[in-house]
This record gives sequence, structure tokens and C-alpha cells, in this order.
Amino acid sequence: MIILITQMVGIGNQKQHKMKMEDFKLMILNTGSFAISMTDIDVILKIILLSVSIGYTAQKWYLINKKKKQ
Repeated sequence: MIILITQMVGIGNQKQHKMKMEDFKLMILNTGSFAISMTDIDVILKIILLSVSIGYTAQKWYLINKKKKQ
């Protein structure tokens, strides 16, 4: 804790401004995540994930069978 306080004392104005911008970006990300979690988008995302995984598996099977025929 003492090291952290010592490092914070040595921070200039530019670094403090950067931290505020990073905090703002994190706040926006958290707000967006919270807003999405309050909707029913998780069902849509599950369907999309299932479709993508089925497509990926089908493509891999196709490539494996194509390679065996050669």
C-alpha cells in the first residue's frame, strides 16, 4: 500500500488525465454490459453461437473428408 501511495504522488497531470479516460472507458463498457444483460439478448447469442459451432464442425468434417479422398 505504501508503494502504491508513493507512486501516486509521483504521477504528473498527464497520467492523471489518462487514468480518468481509462476509468471513463471502463464505465462505458460496464454500462453497456449491464444494459445487454438486462435484455433477452442472451437467447439470441446462444442461437448464434450454436449456429457458428455447427457450421465450424461441418466445415472441419468436410475438409477432413476431402483430405482423405485425395
